Amino acid sequence: MSTITQNIPNFLNGISQQPDKKKIPTQLSDAINTYPDYALGMLKRPGGKFISNLKNAEDISTAISTATHNGVGDGSRTAGRYVAAATTSSGSGTGATFNVHAIVAGEVNTFTHNGVAASNRTAGTYYVANAAGSASGTGCDLKVVVEDDGEPIVTLDNRDGKTGGAGYNASGETITIADSSLGSGGASSVVLTITAIHSLGVDVKLASGGKGYLKNDTLTIADSAMGSGGGAAITVTVTAVKAYGKWFSILRDENEKYVGQYADDTFRIWSLLDGSPRKVDMGDDSGVPSGCNYTNLQTDLLAYNNAVEDTLDKTTALNTAQSAFTEANDGQGGTKSSLWETSQDYDTGIGTITESLISGISQRKTNDSYTIKKNGDTISVSDNNISAPVYKLERTVAGSSYGAGIGVGPANQIHISAAGSGYSAVSAAATSGGSGSGLTLTTTVTAGALATVEINAIGQGYKVGDVLTVAGGTAGQIIVDKIVTGSVYKLAVTVGGSGYSNGTGVATTGGGTALTVNTTTSAGAITAAVVNAPGNNYTLGDEITVTGGGGNARLRVVQLGYATTSAGSGTGLVVDIATNTSSTVEPEATPSETYAVATFTHNGTVDASRVQGNYTDVTGTSNRVGSGARFDITVAQDGTPTVTLVNGGNAYYDGETITIADASLGSGGGAAIVVTVSTTSIVKSGGALTTTTGYKIDEVITITTGGGDAKFKVSELIWQKGKEMTDENPHLASTGLKLYELIEVNAPTHTEAQLTTTTSAMGTAQTNYNNAVTAETTATNNYNSEVTACVIPGLPDDGYLRGATADDIELLTLNDYTYVLNKTKTVAMTSHVVPALSNEAFIVVYITAYNSKYEVIINGVTVSYTTPQDASAGDADATVIVAGLVSAINGAGGAAASCVATAVGPGIHVTLVTSIKVAGGPQENAIYVFTDKISDISRLPLQCVDGYKCKVINSDNVVADDMWVKFSTSGTAANGPGAWEESNEPGLSYKFDPLTMPHQLVRQADGSFKYDPITWENRDVGDELTNPTPSFVGNTIRNMFFFRNRFGFLSGGSIIMSKAASFYDFWAASAQVAAADDPIDISASSTKPVFLNYIRTTSAGLVIFSDAEQFLLSTDSDILSPATAKVNTLSAFECDTSIPAVNLGSSLAFVSKTPLYTRIFEIANISTTDPPTTFNTTGIVPELVPASIDNIAASPGMSMLSLGNTGDSTLYQYRFYQTSEGRKASTWYKWNLTGTLIDQFFDASTFYAVTSDGTNVSVNSIDLRQASEEGFLTLATGEKTDVCMDMWNSNPYRTYNQLTGKTRVFLPFTHVSGKTFAVVALGGYIGGTLGATEASTGAILYPTVEGSAGSEYVDISGDYRGKNLIIGYVYTMTVQLPKMYYTSGEGGGTKSDYTSDLVIHRIKVSTGLSGPVKYNVNLTGIPNRTQTVSVVKPGTSQLNEVSMASDAVHDVPVYQRNENISLSIVGDTPLPVSLLGMTWEGKYNKKFYSRA
Repeated sequence: MSTITQNIPNFLNGISQQPDKKKIPTQLSDAINTYPDYALGMLKRPGGKFISNLKNAEDISTAISTATHNGVGDGSRTAGRYVAAATTSSGSGTGATFNVHAIVAGEVNTFTHNGVAASNRTAGTYYVANAAGSASGTGCDLKVVVEDDGEPIVTLDNRDGKTGGAGYNASGETITIADSSLGSGGASSVVLTITAIHSLGVDVKLASGGKGYLKNDTLTIADSAMGSGGGAAITVTVTAVKAYGKWFSILRDENEKYVGQYADDTFRIWSLLDGSPRKVDMGDDSGVPSGCNYTNLQTDLLAYNNAVEDTLDKTTALNTAQSAFTEANDGQGGTKSSLWETSQDYDTGIGTITESLISGISQRKTNDSYTIKKNGDTISVSDNNISAPVYKLERTVAGSSYGAGIGVGPANQIHISAAGSGYSAVSAAATSGGSGSGLTLTTTVTAGALATVEINAIGQGYKVGDVLTVAGGTAGQIIVDKIVTGSVYKLAVTVGGSGYSNGTGVATTGGGTALTVNTTTSAGAITAAVVNAPGNNYTLGDEITVTGGGGNARLRVVQLGYATTSAGSGTGLVVDIATNTSSTVEPEATPSETYAVATFTHNGTVDASRVQGNYTDVTGTSNRVGSGARFDITVAQDGTPTVTLVNGGNAYYDGETITIADASLGSGGGAAIVVTVSTTSIVKSGGALTTTTGYKIDEVITITTGGGDAKFKVSELIWQKGKEMTDENPHLASTGLKLYELIEVNAPTHTEAQLTTTTSAMGTAQTNYNNAVTAETTATNNYNSEVTACVIPGLPDDGYLRGATADDIELLTLNDYTYVLNKTKTVAMTSHVVPALSNEAFIVVYITAYNSKYEVIINGVTVSYTTPQDASAGDADATVIVAGLVSAINGAGGAAASCVATAVGPGIHVTLVTSIKVAGGPQENAIYVFTDKISDISRLPLQCVDGYKCKVINSDNVVADDMWVKFSTSGTAANGPGAWEESNEPGLSYKFDPLTMPHQLVRQADGSFKYDPITWENRDVGDELTNPTPSFVGNTIRNMFFFRNRFGFLSGGSIIMSKAASFYDFWAASAQVAAADDPIDISASSTKPVFLNYIRTTSAGLVIFSDAEQFLLSTDSDILSPATAKVNTLSAFECDTSIPAVNLGSSLAFVSKTPLYTRIFEIANISTTDPPTTFNTTGIVPELVPASIDNIAASPGMSMLSLGNTGDSTLYQYRFYQTSEGRKASTWYKWNLTGTLIDQFFDASTFYAVTSDGTNVSVNSIDLRQASEEGFLTLATGEKTDVCMDMWNSNPYRTYNQLTGKTRVFLPFTHVSGKTFAVVALGGYIGGTLGATEASTGAILYPTVEGSAGSEYVDISGDYRGKNLIIGYVYTMTVQLPKMYYTSGEGGGTKSDYTSDLVIHRIKVSTGLSGPVKYNVNLTGIPNRTQTVSVVKPGTSQLNEVSMASDAVHDVPVYQRNENISLSIVGDTPLPVSLLGMTWEGKYNKKFYSRA
């Protein structure tokens, strides 16, 4: 056998379902949560950033599509219409409503009316109630819409509770609507003639499909929902359900991005940038309840959005304040740094090297002396051990008679609080109570009451504020004002005095004893004083007088400590101590002691006015001096509070009360909660206070106060030995030295004043946050109330989306307009028809002459006018003739008596004409007349009556060249000069019913949206032959698109496009002249029926997809017009009818399904001349994508396709690498989402996933760009990357509990059960920056999520206030490698040798920027083993650094036959993984003889 090595250059060809023997080396058996980057390798997929929960969003479900019912006519049922009648369900769903029409005999069904356009009829919408008939009918409710031209459109009133009346007959009964019911404009009444009536019955139509229903569910419409007349309930049986809730995106520009949903008969829209909701006005035809006030809704919505934004701002401000506090607090103590530096000097003369120590520790072996050097200076030389200032002490002897520290001790000052009675003067009156013991008093009395008290024995263990009872009488009490404590550490100058000079060891008076100070003066006044000798028995707040000078300088004791003596070599140590069980005291720059709330009671009880909710970090007002206590309070539904202590605060005393106002609990009007402190605990920081010198490890320190017998051992110094460097520095070592790094405890970086300032700022920021949360709760409640008032119970019968499910709805966005299509709605024309022509005629006097007779025979009556004999007898022009004929017609009798003639220039307009003829004049056609027809357009007069209409018959035998014209006068004149314009045929239906056509969802100027019908253009010219009705009328529209500045529809087998640049006009502009911009209505033809489903735009034209064929609509001209448009068959593939094709840039991808699996085909190289290129993209993964796929998204820019199934968590994705020479790589892989898929879409290089956790719907974004310049994680090399977590959120709200020592981090989303939640603690302060080569620090934590929905949290040990945190869910990347075979290249391909013996020894995987990687090696017959390769190698330390490396090679031992190996590569931490390639090594034997 020969030893061989084979390289697998990458894993970028993804999943292949070919047998392993047929796979090429770069293919995989499986790839989960990977992302192929053709420059960076096979990566762990990017994490999903949590944007927001979508307020009021509906989860995926099913809705009723069709149903049957058992309702029949019932005379007991109250007649009328019941819109959105509620139901009760015995099935699984909720919310379905129905429009019920309880019909009685004789109810009006259909009618005609005589209403025509009338300028004096007032435009508007009118409801006419209880209209009576001319016979026996009563109670009909009608709706009348009067158009702008005064034409009335009359329909039955279909509103809730309305009815068509009863008792009518269809034998000519009429209903008269007086003009007084229509605005009283002065028009004639409108008379309805009933043409059909109902018999007893009931009509039930679906109003709202509800959600959660299943086929065969039954629902009941109770009689109480139908007027409570005593009729039988109606049972509805569900016969079909469809998907509930249509999701869509509106990606207008960088600042205007939205995600939306149609559910519950309402559109909901949220900003994609932050998840904030937008108001959607649902318009007038959507069943909006009368109690809905959209103005109030917008006001409360803006207030809600502002409140949410303010809470986020206050969270950011709180994080910043916490960061400043934490940095200041951390800066109070020393930090450690490592120092090591040497220098070398080469003597060229003698050829020797001299090495010197610059920074570090040297230990001489001969006498065990230590020398500490820093930056070339010797800072300490000592024998036997390092000598340095003290950093830490460890208690060895507890001692006795010590107070508990600075806040506990013997009484020093008291006063009488209650004089009592029955006392006698004594010299040692005993006391009881308080926290100490042993205090006795010398008393004087007056009439049995205490008059004065003085301390006789000071006792021990007392606190300031202790209340003591005096023995020997009744009810006499004193209060401890001061206690004796310790030595002075820090002083504050309160009065500078005069006459002083700088001094050392200046004596003082007041307070305790033996304090001396060093003073600094200016102009005789003391400006600063520091402790020289600390003295003893001083109390915080003691006023001290400085001797000398004017004797008038005053100091105040602001910090205390305890003096010490040393049994060793050190001097000057003053410490702070605590009398508890702690054995280690760690010094800090600001030692202090305070009393924190430990246990408490409160008076909170049931209070209905108190607002339910969770309130965190609530503070209150103390009745004494305590401050800083914080509580978490949960208010139950009945107002009962649960109070939990978060921070005990400071300076509290037993019995002190803390009042929490209702304003901190939602401001509902509830009673304040009073917390009473039961016990307190000591919170201390203590240790070395003064600058000390000369101490050594293990030296014993004695505390001089108290019993003088407490002892501490020095456990740590500020200068310490670090890593031994002897071997690395042989030249220095050769001089008899051992060498070590110098570890130095650095001085504090922040002052006490800075800590005080940041503590106050943090408290203010916390209060501001709490107030913002309270305000947000109020705003949320107000907004929710308005939302509830606008809930649509169900759509009316004519509602455009009534009965439409998610699959039936399509949306298309152009700028501020999003068009909404119901694919099941049949398009119709309204009942509007062009008004019929009046019985009128127009006479034209064309040629005039003297002595000529002009005759008119009108309605059988002959009138005439004869012109004068010659000019001497008068004029014979047209106006004279017209005047004479007008006079004659208006004076005619008989059948012409009602006719009215009006002179219009050289013509006469005559009304009420039943027949008319003209004759006379000097020649034929000297006078002519026309009514509704004329044979020659040139004979139309230049003056006429405005609105006069007639038909121009150009050819008697050809109808197509006829045209209708209407006269339009200049200006507003009723008659006179003007022009003839093309018009439409009387009686012609000319108006689309907007309630059956696509609607629009329009973004308004205030950022809200409005949903309403579109105003479509009317058919203003021609007739059905010359300007035919578009083919979508009477059919459904299946798809919408824009192309060449036209708005287009697919309907049946036709493609219909609007006029160019006029999206809402589908009518020709002229019935006579074909224009290039006219609408296009063209059909796709085939040998089998064609039903077009969707369309995609390419450079060659429109590719149209039917069930089994693809067509191309194109043009050979530069202009797309009705004359140039053509449709040709492109290819013949079966296509899924409900999942549209997508554009991949250079190709179109579409779905074709088998019973079990989904196939993806691509069409490329589409042109008008050559056949396209088609190929099966799923050819190598024929059984990867299931047939249940119903959601597709694509990104041409990222060369990426994503397929999903709504309600599932798995995405099947395809990515490819395309060059001008063709497709160089293609990769199938899978993503597992955290949550179930609702919708997905791309926006440039960002992938958005709308997911559900079972409770809430949220939107997450995944940035597909891998070159992150602003990544959260930074390596020491300066490279940056982001975390690989789903729903990740940076720096969420958190609180810290001093009692538990834990930080509580609150989730901004609902926890997804079954997923691994992680907290990445990056280290560093929020808002801080890392240097170019400074690595991220921190840890990865996996805490348990606790709490209830809406207030879920994790507790992590330590104080993480102000520290950078990222939270989210960990997902696992898995790359399953196929079996490895030796491969060789043949003819440009590869061939696997699967007949030879191959033993794999090891694999070596090359990685890019990666965290820990796990290798699962499964060997047949041998227990599985897992090897995790981390960046941190054994024996090395990367203190707090994120475990990542920019590149590495992982060596994984295998030692097994290739056929027995199953190998997978796993990344299961929040850190990235980049797999570049792999090499395997092994033994190879061909198993064949070779010819010698």
